[in-house]
Amino acid sequence: MPIFTFYIYKGVKNRRVPALTVHAPPCDWGDLRAMLVEVAMVAWQEHKICEFPLTLEKHLKGAYMVTWRPGQYRTQHTYYKRQPLFTCRVAFNHQSQEIKIRGASFGPELFGFIDDYKSLERGVQWKAPASIIPKADQGILGNTKSLLVAPSGAVHADYSRQEKPNYGHEEKLHLKRQTYGRTESLIYMPKKEQIAAENENEGETEGS
Repeated sequence: MPIFTFYIYKGVKNRRVPALTVHAPPCDWGDLRAMLVEVAMVAWQEHKICEFPLTLEKHLKGAYMVTWRPGQYRTQHTYYKRQPLFTCRVAFNHQSQEIKIRGASFGPELFGFIDDYKSLERGVQWKAPASIIPKADQGILGNTKSLLVAPSGAVHADYSRQEKPNYGHEEKLHLKRQTYGRTESLIYMPKKEQIAAENENEGETEGS
């Protein structure tokens, strides 16, 4: 079962001393702050220090393993690596029983406490992230909002936004409508009438 221990650093050489051990991690910033007040009271009563660095570390108790060497068995205590979860510097006022927290740093498991710490301890309200669009827009890549404002976001062959026929579209339609010497009505006539009309056209051309 993991254990969470608060260590205080005292003296010139910052000797680490355990101050408080808990068996469950803090659930929110208020819970963690209450633990820090208790640690500050222990540091004042037992070590007579009112300002000190502090760390919260997660570790396991360890286990005893039986090892064998020629001629005898022996038990060996194995320790597990400790992981720092929270570090700060605490200033404690023993008269008012209040603390001030400076330079707090949170580990991955306590990242959710950062917003509460900034708003409650430092008075920093939540702010929207900075916009990735620069103020001085250069071209369409720098001003993506123009795609929603402009009537047409497509860039034509002449590098303009003005809507124009693509590659002579009207001329192609005009060519399609031409029947190369045949009237358009012949296309929709029955086969017999088309033959009769063609014969009349041929007779007129011969007579002329």
